[in-house]
Amino acid sequence: MQEIFRKKLTHTDVNYRFSIPTGKLEYFEIPAGEFSRDVNVTDLNNEDHRTRMKTFKCSKRENGYDKPVLPAGWTKFVREKGLRIGDQVIFSTQEAGAGSYALCIRAQKLTSKLFGQAIYLDV
Repeated sequence: MQEIFRKKLTHTDVNYRFSIPTGKLEYFEIPAGEFSRDVNVTDLNNEDHRTRMKTFKCSKRENGYDKPVLPAGWTKFVREKGLRIGDQVIFSTQEAGAGSYALCIRAQKLTSKLFGQAIYLDV
């Protein structure tokens, strides 16, 4: 498993949509001429294999601004995990065979700060 990025959640991430960090867009690429696609993500916090796969809608604006966001499916995930501003998510890839990979997500709650360092625990 290889970490792609981790992001501390903002007000917008928790309440409306998740903004993909610039520089990590290739993992959420939307085909030319289209403005959205479904992204399947494995929820590493979920032990139940029947509900472990999450589908987020990845979309970008039609006006040419290419930075994608996850609006649909994302807020449901936030509610399911009880995430709040300051918590974090970690996106990673996992080999899926034949040179392909699967996207994975892990949610972590901010539990405390120790000597100025944030301490996170998996949800």
